[in-house]
Formats: sequence, C-alpha cells, structure tokens
Amino acid sequence: MSDPDICIGCSLCAPECTTDAIFQNTEITPDQIEFIELNAKLYTIWRIVLKL
Repeated sequence: MSDPDICIGCSLCAPECTTDAIFQNTEITPDQIEFIELNAKLYTIWRIVLKL
C-alpha cells in the first residue's frame, strides 16, 4: 500500500513487494482500476505499519 499523494511513480517499490501487489498505473488492467481508489481510501486508514 502506498501513499497516493506522495508517490512519484518511480517504480522502486514494486520489486520490493514480496507479494507482487504493486504496479505502475500504466500496467493496470481494466479489471484492476477499482483498486487505485481502494488503495487511496485504505491508505488513510492503515498507513505504514513498519518502517525500516
């Protein structure tokens, strides 16, 4: 889950995701569009759980 307000689209977080759940907006398929809005909503609730 990433902060949509500060994400600059650099793709550095994608290879670090152990579940392959992070994609560039340009790689999202039409059936995944709803998850962009869901990420923005859930990020405000859950934020970052662990910072290394």
